Amino acid sequence: MTAFSPVFIKGTCMDMCPVRERKLREKEGLLHLLELPAGTSLQSTPTAHPYLTVKSFSRSAAGHHTPHQDELRPPDILYKTVCHLLTSTVLRQGVDWCTVYDFVFDRLRAVRQDLVIQGLGCVESIPILEPTVRFHSYAGYRQHPTVKTAFAMSLALWSGNYVRLCTLLPKLPPLLKCVAAQQLPLVRRHALQIMSCAYSSHNLTFPLSRLQTLLLYKTHKQAESDCKRYGISVKDNAVMFNKATFQPNAHGPCLYVECVDMALQSVDLTELLLLKDRAPEPTETVK
Repeated sequence: MTAFSPVFIKGTCMDMCPVRERKLREKEGLLHLLELPAGTSLQSTPTAHPYLTVKSFSRSAAGHHTPHQDELRPPDILYKTVCHLLTSTVLRQGVDWCTVYDFVFDRLRAVRQDLVIQGLGCVESIPILEPTVRFHSYAGYRQHPTVKTAFAMSLALWSGNYVRLCTLLPKLPPLLKCVAAQQLPLVRRHALQIMSCAYSSHNLTFPLSRLQTLLLYKTHKQAESDCKRYGISVKDNAVMFNKATFQPNAHGPCLYVECVDMALQSVDLTELLLLKDRAPEPTETVK
């Protein structure tokens, strides 16, 4: 008996919303306020702009046709779509934040749907970003330093800027530092892989002390050990990156992080467990 192998479709839609859906929603007056240029009224007959309209989520139903290639967005377009939702739409002024929240997560569900249909699974960044956008739907949370830092870290993670993520981590309160530090092995592996390509050379070297600072290693020895684990040579406190020798399937351990250790030493355990540094209670949503 042959095992069942699902057939996946490779998307070819190069816009955030397929042409067929754009034309239908424009004709039926189904465009969302957040898909229109600022100042455009829903009472008029607005145009579905390809750079503003975003594919909406549709539930699978019995008899529903299998999506065509031109209805599915490939990974690079899905990346562009999520960046648009989180940097343009979420920051839109003068719109009720409940409206923003409903719109963004309907469109993110459509992103997940496109990924699954193409056999690409579901990117881990989206559920990480979800609580951040939820926080942003409350006026009382939006300006809180912890939420701002978490949002910036989420965007850094999504865009692959792992060095910036490590720069922001020490700004978190103690308990959240502990949580974020659990992800450092994965962050470091991605960062070292990128650096192995960017700085690949048989002659040039990168200072081990600089790498230690950038990726929050507590000691030179920790940084050197991680490098060797991933196939990166270290000699005389200098790192020699080589994309040909990098081992992407290796896994680094969760190590002590100095900023986390210092934070835990300076905080009372009771205050830590009672979340004394938490954000204020949410106020009413912005109108």
